[in-house]
Amino acid sequence: MNTQLKRIAAYFLWKIGHYQRLHSLQRHIYKVLCYHRFVPDGGGCIVSKKYIQESVLKHHLEFIQKHFKVYSLEDCLRYYKKNLRWPTEAISITIDDGYEDLYHYAFPIFKEKKITATVFLVYDFIESRSWLWQDKIKYILRDTAIKGLFNDSVFGDLLLDSYGNVLSSQLRIYNYLIMLPPDQRDEFIEMLGEKCKVRLPKESPRDYAPLSWDQVREMANNGIKFGAHSLSHEVLTNLSAENLKIEIQESKKLIEARLGKEVETFCYPHGMLDERVVRAVQNSGINGAVAGVGANMDYSDTYRLARMYPPGQYKSIFIDSLYRY
Repeated sequence: MNTQLKRIAAYFLWKIGHYQRLHSLQRHIYKVLCYHRFVPDGGGCIVSKKYIQESVLKHHLEFIQKHFKVYSLEDCLRYYKKNLRWPTEAISITIDDGYEDLYHYAFPIFKEKKITATVFLVYDFIESRSWLWQDKIKYILRDTAIKGLFNDSVFGDLLLDSYGNVLSSQLRIYNYLIMLPPDQRDEFIEMLGEKCKVRLPKESPRDYAPLSWDQVREMANNGIKFGAHSLSHEVLTNLSAENLKIEIQESKKLIEARLGKEVETFCYPHGMLDERVVRAVQNSGINGAVAGVGANMDYSDTYRLARMYPPGQYKSIFIDSLYRY
């Protein structure tokens, strides 16, 4: 049965709730979930779609625990390198960046259910408790008193009167700044703050705070794996060969020194990579890396593994996202 026919069959099996038959169609397809942020029930943020509430995460994990076999990304990579195929009905969970809300709202659930996950850490974010630059944009747009049309000479007209328009404005600014050198990007963010009359705190507020190393070590001792997400979360395709090597190899080495455990996996910052970046990851001693959207077949490149991004809802939308990749 070709891929298109399998997807059509999967859709109808999903519609009538025959999950075991779906698994028989997709049993050799390896699925990797990607989460970012977690909040208590009723919590959230007006400038991000990446927040998952505690009860929603519980429902997600209960479903996959019932219908899949949950392995760590690291274990699946080792299995693949030995057998040249993925474990049957395998699914892994990954979490990007290393925000503190993971420890408070998600880790207790993973621990209770005895489910593992791989957390990709931005080393400088954890070590210096600094901001991730994209969070400064979110903070400015969240805290500004301007709630209508805002005209900027660089970014154009920004409409800040609703959740959707704030998200659109945030994305436009992000897409413009992501390819700039860090110093120039920081200047633009500072100017945006001045125009919006928002003063950025020196240290990241609690909503954007990183994990501490003590929290990381506690999770590492309770079933959570840790991978590298670079030193500074810069776009790796923009870097010189020397800086690229530093971002990848040093982040791996420094996290290993902090944890006393080997770092086997890598996540490309902003999902941006090219052949040069992939080779640098391969040469660093990393066993595999994640990039892109979708599911993985037996012929998938272990240094370009695709992931699925679960929606912040449960039931039909979440289930559909697992089977219609």
